[in-house]
Amino acid sequence: MAVAGTHAYVADGYFGLQVVDISNPASPTLIGSTDTPSFARGVAVAGTHAYVADGYFGLQILPTQCQPSTPVEAPSAIGHRDWLGQSHPNPFRGESGSTAIGFELAQRTRAALRVFDASGRLVRIVLDETLEAGAHAAFWDGRNARGRAVATGVYFYRLDAGKFSETRPLVRLR
Repeated sequence: MAVAGTHAYVADGYFGLQVVDISNPASPTLIGSTDTPSFARGVAVAGTHAYVADGYFGLQILPTQCQPSTPVEAPSAIGHRDWLGQSHPNPFRGESGSTAIGFELAQRTRAALRVFDASGRLVRIVLDETLEAGAHAAFWDGRNARGRAVATGVYFYRLDAGKFSETRPLVRLR
């Protein structure tokens, strides 16, 4: 996190850069956010730019102001959006753990997170349940529905939640 004037800039892992108005410390207000390509790990602010250390994609330089002309987006009316993040780590090794998949839901809804192989065949249903609005994370350990480790390769995970559907790639190594 970095503070500049009345704003706090938070590198929020799965959710990129969050900009918070802290002019009233008793009531901080989220005023904007922007997604980063993978996993925001840290942030520094100098002048009119925020410098975000982003997992696999390195340095991301973003403007600090929250105006429509910048990549920073205002949050939705209820403070959440439908969003699917890049898995982390990616690539990952199944033997040493799992990959985390962060996502956010704008409202309470049924959400299904599924993993597919490169030919489009379903490998595993990671989650399929009704979830509240807000931030969530699911984990895939590189195993199929039968509990067997899948082969090294490119896989895709898809989040279907209400009218929202998004797919992202991930790589499994041995």
